[in-house]
Amino acid sequence: MSDSSSSKQAGFFRCPVQPEVAAATICIGRKRVKAMLHEQSIDGFTLMIEPKEALKLKVGTPWILLTDSERTRVRSEWMFQADNGMVQLAVRRLEDLRTAEDSDRHRWSLFTRRTRGSGQARNNELAFAGIVLLLFIVLSMPGLGDRLGTAPRIQAAVEGLLQGF
Repeated sequence: MSDSSSSKQAGFFRCPVQPEVAAATICIGRKRVKAMLHEQSIDGFTLMIEPKEALKLKVGTPWILLTDSERTRVRSEWMFQADNGMVQLAVRRLEDLRTAEDSDRHRWSLFTRRTRGSGQARNNELAFAGIVLLLFIVLSMPGLGDRLGTAPRIQAAVEGLLQGF
């Protein structure tokens, strides 16, 4: 019996999480607790939280864990005061709450709050500026702009700006 339990422990592996994707939020009803992913495995996570935030948490209860790429129902297993002053929290994965439909919607969205707050380069603003510029150019073109009545107004506005300089 002890050989089988030691083989289970040997096959268990936790992967460290890179700091740029480590931001997480624990949702307990309406309460939100900021956390940092420390390690991740197939059956759970290790999180680091501030000691004052740990007072809001109760071990053994189910929560929802939000990360940049996942929405997971988890159950807390244990808390431990680490040497660096942070509280280390282990949670077990119970259920994946993100559907394939949610993933597709997230993948195609350019201007969502989740994509803006991920710490990546701010390409969304550049894409938005490009779309606005393209729309401005199309509306000021002689063919379509004349039919819509926007070309003369846009041309007058641009001429006014150029005369101001």
